[in-house]
Amino acid sequence: MNKFARSLIGAAFLTLAVGAAGPSFAETRAWVEELSHTIAGVAGDLVSAQWEKKERGGRARLDYTQNARNKTLVAPYSVRASGGAPVSVPIAWDELSKALPSDHFTVMNVPARLKRLRHDPWEAYGRSARRVTAEMGQRLNSPLKI
Repeated sequence: MNKFARSLIGAAFLTLAVGAAGPSFAETRAWVEELSHTIAGVAGDLVSAQWEKKERGGRARLDYTQNARNKTLVAPYSVRASGGAPVSVPIAWDELSKALPSDHFTVMNVPARLKRLRHDPWEAYGRSARRVTAEMGQRLNSPLKI
């Protein structure tokens, strides 16, 4: 699956994978939760699936709970209601670094960034949808029936 990153606010970056029609919402949500716990098990020094900040010990949160019917996402290039007018921008994986704060992009510097970019970091987004398959569940040793 192709994955796409986007800046948010605070200390957050969002990763999206585009799903195609296939498994039910409940099956897909359960698979994403299982995947998050598997990633946390493999890269536990970097990420955690724990909800409570104090339980994560400074690690990034894999927030599988965002995959819910009542959750909304801010659209790309939305200005956030926060000091400095940060903008939620699509970002290429090679642009990410520990030195890049998620609120770096603002209404003041996004126009210049767009001029510098050779291509849209999300140009493949619309054609990247993939189905969650039974094989993906098997790779996780998941009991999910997808």
